[in-house]
Amino acid sequence: MTEQKPPGVDVLDAAYRRWRDTPPVTLKMHRQDLFLILMALQTTTRFPGTTPSMAKHMEAVGRQIQEAIVDDPELYSLMESGWNPAHDVDPETPPK
Repeated sequence: MTEQKPPGVDVLDAAYRRWRDTPPVTLKMHRQDLFLILMALQTTTRFPGTTPSMAKHMEAVGRQIQEAIVDDPELYSLMESGWNPAHDVDPETPPK
């Protein structure tokens, strides 16, 4: 039995494979924007539709961003907690 993939997944998979051997792209972005991307990657690694393989790639990319932009030990520690599922917050539990 073949697993039914959501629409567009094959297109995304093909692009990801195609780009594997292409030269890197250089981006110039504000540190604040990269910080938002870093947090989005941390969140997405635990999204139910994210495969373990894709989560591993997302974490590797996110950690590259983290190493490049985080310039404070306390902030670095906080960002490290974002990779650890033990620090996840239950959306059903209101903050104290």
